[in-house]
Amino acid sequence: MSVLGLGTGLIYRNVFGKIPYANEKSVLFDGTDDYGEVTNYSAIATPQGSSGMTWSMWVYSTRSTSTDMRTDRVLSKSSLTNKEWVITVGGGQRFRFFIYFGNSTSSGDRYRFVPQLVLAKDTWYHAVFTWDSTVDTDDMAAINGYINGTKYNSTIGNISLQESESTGSATVTPSSQPIEIGKSSFGGHLWQGYIDEVSIFNTVLSDAAVTEMYNSGTPIDLTEDTGNYTNSSNLVGYWRMGEQDTGTTITNLSSAAGAEDMTLENGAAISASGVATSLP
Repeated sequence: MSVLGLGTGLIYRNVFGKIPYANEKSVLFDGTDDYGEVTNYSAIATPQGSSGMTWSMWVYSTRSTSTDMRTDRVLSKSSLTNKEWVITVGGGQRFRFFIYFGNSTSSGDRYRFVPQLVLAKDTWYHAVFTWDSTVDTDDMAAINGYINGTKYNSTIGNISLQESESTGSATVTPSSQPIEIGKSSFGGHLWQGYIDEVSIFNTVLSDAAVTEMYNSGTPIDLTEDTGNYTNSSNLVGYWRMGEQDTGTTITNLSSAAGAEDMTLENGAAISASGVATSLP
C-alpha cells in the first residue's frame, strides 16, 4: 500500500443487488496527543481458555523516518494497572504483539510475538494477529500473525523474537480498561499516520478467512459472509474508521451485545486522503 487515496475499493455484497462496499476514509493521528477510545464491553473480554481472538487493522505511518516508528502504539487494552494485550511497532520497525497473563509484563507471564518483517513509512500494511486460547500458554503455537496476507508463526520460522508464558496454565486478568487506538496507557509513543478498518473477533480466523479479508488490498464487508470468509457471527468489534461517520464518533458495526462506538480524542480526525485500497 504505497499510494494514498488510490481508488475506492468497490466490492459488491451480492451480484444481484450490486450494493457497493467502498473504502474511502481512514482516521489520521498526529503522533502527539491524538487517539481513539472504545469503552470496555463484555463481548471484547479476553477469553479464558474458551476459544480465542483475532485482531485485524490497516496502518500507515507518516513518521519522518522508519526508525522514528519505534514504540508507536497501534491498538491496546492495557494500562499500568490493567494489562491484557497490546499491538505496537518495536525498535526494529517490526510489529510486536503482546498478551499479558496475571496482570504481569515479565517475560515468564506473557506472549511476545514479533514477525520478521521490517516496516517502511508511507506504506499501508494489513496486520492480523490470532490467539488460540485453548492451547497451553507456554506453547507459541497458540499465536499466528499475518502481514499483507503472509503468515508468520513459530513453525514457519519467520519470527525474530518470541516468548511464551512459562507455566502453561495462566489466564489474562479481565479489566474495565478501554481499548485505545493509536495509543496505550501502558506507555510508548502515540501513532502518527493513518489507521483503518479495525476489527476484533471472538474466534481464531482461518488462513483462508484472513486471505479473504486482505483481498489484495481491498476490504470486504465483514458483517456478511463472503467467499472464504465465514465469520460474521464472530465479529465483536468493527470500526471502519470513517465510512458513514462524521465528527468524532466512529460507529461500531458489530451486532455484539453492548457494542460500543469509538470516540476520537484530541483532534484525531476522519480523512479522505489515507485509504487502505492500493496494492502494497
